[in-house]
Amino acid sequence: MRDNRWTLFAAILILALGLPVFAIAQEHPEHPEEGKAAGPSLTKEQLADAIEAHVDEVAEKNGGVYPIDDPETGKALRLTLQKVHEERLAQTAPGTYFACVDFGAPDGTTYDVDFFMKGDSADHLEYQEFSIHKVNGEPRYTWYEESGVWKKKPVGDEGEHEHPEGEQPEHPEHPEEPPPLG
Repeated sequence: MRDNRWTLFAAILILALGLPVFAIAQEHPEHPEEGKAAGPSLTKEQLADAIEAHVDEVAEKNGGVYPIDDPETGKALRLTLQKVHEERLAQTAPGTYFACVDFGAPDGTTYDVDFFMKGDSADHLEYQEFSIHKVNGEPRYTWYEESGVWKKKPVGDEGEHEHPEGEQPEHPEHPEEPPPLG
């Protein structure tokens, strides 16, 4: 009987001490953990590595440059990777990840390109699409969240986007948090 009381006391003590820590950790469950890209088994470093590997593979087949057709200007760009921003990585949908990548062109133009990768683990990430976010620091669009989904808004688009709480969300440079996953 004495052992059962000690076991019960120990279990209650562990629960009492553990619940506040769990509650604090769950206060903002939509925020990715430090060093993570919001997926339970994918770190920011792994996502950055996958993007760099994709860029390197394509560049190797194209004389050392990453070719992109600029849909806005119609120009065929030949870019060189400068940096994958590990501080600007987020999950934008289940299994879909976003990263900001800087490229340089031979003429000195800089391009901030948003890359989207898809996969369920670091070993299965695949390139999906890109979007030229900025040219020489001038943004072409911003991001807003609508009904839990990150969407692009062209710069200068004065149209209002509905927000569930009736307030307009800020228009960040990049999606900084994943939308709620349901």
